[in-house]
Amino acid sequence: MLSGLYSPGEVHFYHGLGKGAFAARTVIEENRNESAMMACTNAADCDADGDLDLFIGDEAGDITFFRGREDGAYEAGISIFTGLTHAQPKYTEVRDSLGEDPVIPGYRLRLAVADWNRDGALDLLIGNCEPTEAGTTGHVRVLLRKQLL
Repeated sequence: MLSGLYSPGEVHFYHGLGKGAFAARTVIEENRNESAMMACTNAADCDADGDLDLFIGDEAGDITFFRGREDGAYEAGISIFTGLTHAQPKYTEVRDSLGEDPVIPGYRLRLAVADWNRDGALDLLIGNCEPTEAGTTGHVRVLLRKQLL
């Protein structure tokens, strides 16, 4: 089970032991402050190596990818929009890194991973909030991943 915590902005993984029992938590992301609060987590084997990889959508409007390793640990998280490694950034640092015209404008990203177009490559469905003059609106976008040869 994956769990994003509002405060202090951490993401935890609980390995299922069966019959409703879970192992002690593993902290995937630690103390990301405002950026990871309200984090949305999703696990999928994106590189077909048999290990679950993680996507974490955050309050700042970014998605961080964590490649799963064979030993059950995760490599450092990398922004799928900027390619930057996130080492406990603050909300404003993540927002600034996305630039004036981010791929997905707005904040509070929510995501789902699936092969939406049935081409064999996992894609991302992303929902978010975006402030407008009339109030807050939301959008849903699909990012289709290219099939690698």
